[in-house]
Amino acid sequence: MSGEIDRSIQLDILNHTARDGSTQLDILENTARDGLIQLDILKNTARDGSNMKVLAVLTALFLPGTFMAVSLSLPPFKRNSITSR
Repeated sequence: MSGEIDRSIQLDILNHTARDGSTQLDILENTARDGLIQLDILKNTARDGSNMKVLAVLTALFLPGTFMAVSLSLPPFKRNSITSR
């Protein structure tokens, strides 16, 4: 009877070990997949950063002209804002 219990315990240990190995393999596969996803996020972030630089340069180029156009179109700067009667 003691031999049967030892055999049962050994089978339980083997089953747990097999499940642990399977779980570790699942964790390893998920980690590899997460690494690929993070690499894709890194590439997209770099592309977004370069797009933001282009947008900042365009803003720096056009903002002064826009400011001057709006400022000079205000009533105090208009030449014919006072009509004579």
